[in-house]
Amino acid sequence: MIMVRAADRSLTFYESRKYCNDNKLECSAFEKRVKNISCCPVKRLFYEDSKEECMSNRDVNDVISCAGVEMLPITIIDGALCKLEKYPSDEEIRNMKGKR
Repeated sequence: MIMVRAADRSLTFYESRKYCNDNKLECSAFEKRVKNISCCPVKRLFYEDSKEECMSNRDVNDVISCAGVEMLPITIIDGALCKLEKYPSDEEIRNMKGKR
């Protein structure tokens, strides 16, 4: 289980089904890890299913508009872009959550 500070906020993962199809092992492992995040609200959005909602986030829109959907997955913590092109590890999530 991923444990982080009590003043938890929110995690949003913007993802691509193409990325998951190309990286099945990484996505499968992340799927299991994300189920263990019980500290805060977690939202997962797949670009192919929720393009409008994904593009409504300014940072996600800027990244995709400039560099393309190949930059997915994107991790947003408390509205701040924290990681591009790969899912964060448990350790990275703990470290990112501690920053304000």
